[in-house]
Amino acid sequence: MLPQEEALDTFMTFLHVHGYRKVKGISIDTIKKLVSIILKDNAFANGKKIYKQTTGGAMGSSLTLTLANIFIYIDDIFMTWNRSEEELRKLLDDLNTWHLNIKLDYKIGNSLPFLDVQLTNNNGILSTCVYHKARYSSTFEAFNYERR
Repeated sequence: MLPQEEALDTFMTFLHVHGYRKVKGISIDTIKKLVSIILKDNAFANGKKIYKQTTGGAMGSSLTLTLANIFIYIDDIFMTWNRSEEELRKLLDDLNTWHLNIKLDYKIGNSLPFLDVQLTNNNGILSTCVYHKARYSSTFEAFNYERR
């Protein structure tokens, strides 16, 4: 989950590094206060109980997604490695100690699915083909509004 204070600090650093003093006429200090409210004043209900969210942000919020991307660069990453697999595993395991709430899932091999592509390394030459996930179906049911 996205740590609220660290995400807010990283966001402010991002704005300063990229030279923002105002965004659409709104000062950076005001933006910081508004983002803080959005992150820290989230509540949700489960059954008859109401909970305050203390880590992360609202699911589906475009701001939460933007902050997560700035904080941890959420996305899929592909890389090649010319050293030993043991060294690679050590590097990835070390990266997984960087932050309590951030964990990298990784796959190591000569042939791996990446997004919608199957990548294969044959003696240093990468080849690709279309990859379909196991649940993929090339057929679609006709939409019927009357169905319940």
